[in-house]
Amino acid sequence: MKILISLFALILTLPVDSQTDGDDIVIGKFRKFHSTITNEDRTLLVWLPRSYSQSEICYPVIYLLYGQNTSGYLMPAITACDMLAASGVIPEMIIVGVASAERYRDYSSISDGNISNTSRFFMDELFPFVNKNYRTLNYRIVIGPQAGAVFSFYNLLSNPDLFHAYIIENPFTGQNSELLYKMADSFFNNSLTLNRFLYIKEEKDSNPANVSTALEFEKLMQTRIPNQFRFFFSLEDPSGYFVPPVPAKDALLKLFSQYRFPDTLKVENLNDIKCFYEKTGIKYGVELTPPEHVLTIESDRLLSAGKYDRVEELLEYMLALYPGSLNAIMRMGDLKRITGDYESAIEYYDKFHKIMPVDAVAIRNRRDNLTKYIKESLVYRLEKDILSLGIDKAIRNFRKSKTSVDNKLTFGENELNSLGYFLLNRQLNAESIKVIKLALEIYPNSANLYDSLGEAYLKNNDKVYARKNYEKSLLLNPGNENARLMLEKIK
Repeated sequence: MKILISLFALILTLPVDSQTDGDDIVIGKFRKFHSTITNEDRTLLVWLPRSYSQSEICYPVIYLLYGQNTSGYLMPAITACDMLAASGVIPEMIIVGVASAERYRDYSSISDGNISNTSRFFMDELFPFVNKNYRTLNYRIVIGPQAGAVFSFYNLLSNPDLFHAYIIENPFTGQNSELLYKMADSFFNNSLTLNRFLYIKEEKDSNPANVSTALEFEKLMQTRIPNQFRFFFSLEDPSGYFVPPVPAKDALLKLFSQYRFPDTLKVENLNDIKCFYEKTGIKYGVELTPPEHVLTIESDRLLSAGKYDRVEELLEYMLALYPGSLNAIMRMGDLKRITGDYESAIEYYDKFHKIMPVDAVAIRNRRDNLTKYIKESLVYRLEKDILSLGIDKAIRNFRKSKTSVDNKLTFGENELNSLGYFLLNRQLNAESIKVIKLALEIYPNSANLYDSLGEAYLKNNDKVYARKNYEKSLLLNPGNENARLMLEKIK
């Protein structure tokens, strides 16, 4: 059964043209199963990250208590996870909203053993159910509002392996406050090694006694914090809500503060990215997969540097992790187009369009222009002849075809200039120079072609002719700032 939330706009990566007027907005699914431990049917609200259906990877899991509160708890958690993961600052995660059966019985009844019974339900039934039905990593986060904070904090102190990270409201409330503080006082010491994370949120207008106890605990942790343990306490201004939203965004940013790929790390190849996430995974105690966002950005950087073999390796790895990644498919098409494998480029563009037939005008244009280039352009024949027959014979064939009355193929300045850069990018500098000179025979007043010829000569380490052609370009177009800058560099 699907979870239906009204008036909520999803950010979509897949086409929505199959939707019709009046359809519900779907964000996840209800799952139900029977618990023999609690002897009742239990309801889950499951949200999957945007790459789940298009990938082969496994994901950490957030267990959200009071999961049936969609507006106050579930939606803020979904929004934080979706938008932060899309930016590459946290990993993508599955959210399992655990609907309360008897919330005070399950989450805050310590003395009668009910809370321990709930812990058994999580460990022996809930976790196996989720792991069986979804691709999960052994990294569990609990978000515990209200009485769920008591349950979460109690398990941190008595069963810290139940979860790896705890994001909770102030647990020092009601009748359990004194008991939990005594347990914490006994549990925490700086000789203990515990790779766990605890984030506690409280609002300033809460019960003064509760706030006071939380502040005392924060002071205690200043001298008692275990090795590898990370603790944050946030005393916030009143939210103004009767049911304050869960602090998912701030807490997740602190939890995964070491996950963000650093801008200062210079990537030479795929291995640099994989090594970073391997080392980061060791810190968190879980195997982490490089996110699509980071792989996309780094592939663009390598592409702009002309490192085509390394780009292809990275994109192939990216497609192995995320077979349906539109980012990877589009970039692989562009890479094939740049390196002259036009048939493969068209296949990737067609694959992109099959997955996303709407809102893909740019991809359709690239495919159509490439198809037209292959079928109708004399420059395409020139390109093929250069690679198979050599530059001189290819140019002779081009001139002969161009003047033939039977020639139906077209050519243009931009196509010839692009071919010059294609050859330049493949380290065929001499061939590039000859192609651009050929273009200048046809378009002798093109400032852009002289600029390109200057670049080709410069890449061929001929500064004298590079300078002459940049000067000619600047003479034809005094506004050519690139030519002016390159002349300064040459001097």
